[in-house]
Amino acid sequence: MHGDLGGEDVRVDATDGHLCGVLDWDGCGPGDPAVDLAALRTSLPAPVFARLARRLGARARDLARAGAYAATFALQEALLDAERDDPAPA
Repeated sequence: MHGDLGGEDVRVDATDGHLCGVLDWDGCGPGDPAVDLAALRTSLPAPVFARLARRLGARARDLARAGAYAATFALQEALLDAERDDPAPA
């Protein structure tokens, strides 16, 4: 898995939606690829994510796991802020 995947890491051809490349692989390693799908799901517009997920061959069970991971992102961020003693978001 990429490990730090976001919309800014994905290059898609604007004319046909073809996936051209993925950048920033320094955090890659073994893991559930649905985590990467979750990150894309939260950082890309829904139609772009749906098209990309189809092109990547994501199955319904992958997308279901991605939804579960995405649902935890706000809590993960809050816990990280608490560990860093950051103030609550405005």
